[in-house]
Amino acid sequence: MKLTHFLLLLPFLIYSQNFIQIEKDLVNIRFDPDQNSEKVAQAEFGQIFLSTASTKKWVQIEVPSGEKRWIYKKLTSQVNDYGAILDTVNISDLKQSLIRARKQAQIDSRSKKISYMNKKDVENILIDKYLLSVFRLWNVSPIHFPDVMSYKDNEQSVMFGQAYERPVVVSFIDYDIFEVLGEDLIIETKRCFKIGQRINAIIKIFYHQGVARQELCFIDGYGKIFDNCVSIKEFYKNVSGYNSKQKVLTKDGKMKNFQLILEPTKPDLENYKKSTSY
Repeated sequence: MKLTHFLLLLPFLIYSQNFIQIEKDLVNIRFDPDQNSEKVAQAEFGQIFLSTASTKKWVQIEVPSGEKRWIYKKLTSQVNDYGAILDTVNISDLKQSLIRARKQAQIDSRSKKISYMNKKDVENILIDKYLLSVFRLWNVSPIHFPDVMSYKDNEQSVMFGQAYERPVVVSFIDYDIFEVLGEDLIIETKRCFKIGQRINAIIKIFYHQGVARQELCFIDGYGKIFDNCVSIKEFYKNVSGYNSKQKVLTKDGKMKNFQLILEPTKPDLENYKKSTSY
């Protein structure tokens, strides 16, 4: 047990990311936003990409080479989130397939020439072409590329390929501190400025870029989608009881009143809905 103090943090801006999903079979990914531009690779129905910009007719996406490519906008739809890789996928084997494909692209780029491109552009085009083909073969969205490449075989604590969600009702206690109503559970977030009582929310736990991430998500504005998410720093069990006359003895020998005594805890995933996606 420990005495926990809550401090007000300075405000900062929270940025959200946009994701697009492919809505047709074998959609062309192009070098520039033009139908006559070099075809880099093809995307498959259902695959999800990070969208970084758009024009009236085209949407820009991030691909495994780190470059930005283009897809005709009418062939996509915007989605608010992406799920996990299916449990049946062998992540270690997928990672090795991607490594081999990248090495082969680098080798082939030495003899490949495109008149109006430099060697690095040609290499990146082949990297995207080969790696996106691997993702199509494995039936996995390219959005998971950072996750796959950072995966370690001996990392037992990582819940790769699994995503968990649980609806909760929370109330604001202090900045970055929320109580889950009906439970002795307290959530500490990172830089959250949501204030209110009996707020509908969702706890999300999923794998992202090599680590398990935890988020508390709220409905943004007047929408119906829980896409206003902040990172969860820690889960706590409230062990302070409800006796208002209780005090704590601090390390320096002083008796003080307290608001809550919290004990770090881990979420019971048996109470969460497990979700997987393509």
